[in-house]
Amino acid sequence: MQIKFTYSARTDLKEILEHFKSEGLEVRGEEIVGDLIHAMELVLENPKMGRVVPEFQVDTLRELIRPPYRVVYRITENWITVVRVWRSERLMKPISE
Repeated sequence: MQIKFTYSARTDLKEILEHFKSEGLEVRGEEIVGDLIHAMELVLENPKMGRVVPEFQVDTLRELIRPPYRVVYRITENWITVVRVWRSERLMKPISE
């Protein structure tokens, strides 16, 4: 099994970095993004460790909560696909790759 990030997820991570950089906290932003990526690497060992996304109730669409972020990912036979990385309080909209 391998991990991949959708364009949207990569953009989300870049926006997190840019936000912290604009606040003069570039190192903190790098730490947070590094933690989010590391958390997804752990998912490779146990793909169902994240909870089912409550808004969709689909077993293959899961999320890890790393406050204040939620990392939404899809499980397929050979891939863990990170779909989005959002702040936890943000409302979920339909997901597309």
